[in-house]
Amino acid sequence: MKKGLSLFLAGILLGTIGYGAYYTYNWTKTPSQITHTPSPIVIQKKKKKQKIISPDEFWKTSRLLPNSDIDVKTLTTTEKLAEAFEGLYLYYMPKIYVERFPDDFAQEGNAELFIKVMMSLILHENNMITKDRKFLEGLNKKLKNNITWNKEENDHFNMLVQKYGLTEQKLQTNQLDELLKRVDIIPPSLVVAMAGIQTNWGKKSLNAPFGQKEWINGKYTEKQFDTLGEAVHSFMMEMNTLPIYFSMWINRRTYKNLRGSLGAKLINTTDNFMRENPTYEQQIKQAFKKLKLEIFDTAVLYE
Repeated sequence: MKKGLSLFLAGILLGTIGYGAYYTYNWTKTPSQITHTPSPIVIQKKKKKQKIISPDEFWKTSRLLPNSDIDVKTLTTTEKLAEAFEGLYLYYMPKIYVERFPDDFAQEGNAELFIKVMMSLILHENNMITKDRKFLEGLNKKLKNNITWNKEENDHFNMLVQKYGLTEQKLQTNQLDELLKRVDIIPPSLVVAMAGIQTNWGKKSLNAPFGQKEWINGKYTEKQFDTLGEAVHSFMMEMNTLPIYFSMWINRRTYKNLRGSLGAKLINTTDNFMRENPTYEQQIKQAFKKLKLEIFDTAVLYE
């Protein structure tokens, strides 16, 4: 009885294997021709993961990125300027540092092109600030570990103390704490919004895009710059140096690691501009909403 049961079970098993093998054949002709090419039993494979392309790989093969080696001195008209930035996404910028807007730019008016031109310059300035901040963070780490700074580090530190106007503070630790409070990136969304409001998005005051003033012949006049890069550098230095931006420094430190646009969180720290223009804060908020400026806080400069 046991022997018969064993043979019966063995027959079922062989039949199952044969049936499974039959259905793993790859037919090269119709079943009626009984001609087929057997293949091994295949266990269904998982789908291959889609290759993840890094942003650098994508942009190096993309036609959307303009030539960063373009001679900016040839961008003498709004049309040529637009061609240089044509098809460019606003959150991945090339190293095209326009020295000044073309003479016909104010007449043409182009908010998107204005933003593109300013963003490259703002991101470049933030990159310079980031280098200084990383240097200061390295010094701070050494200080906490009781490691003495070398001469080169001391010299560079003293240069930054002079640059940010902290010579009145004599203690090195106090100077370092204050520098770490000031030397930090400024949200691009906020900077470009301030330039946009001041110039009506490129329709006026293009040689003074941030409305900075200087004291000449007994009165304040609009400060003029030879290049846009100089204007951006000067304004962002002021924002990281002048005590009127103290609330911006504190809020920046508080909010910089939180989700969402840092620029949007710092809009209410533009008090000094509101003294001249009571609707300034509201104008910036409207610009953020209309132009979706918050996305620019994640923008990067193509290296």
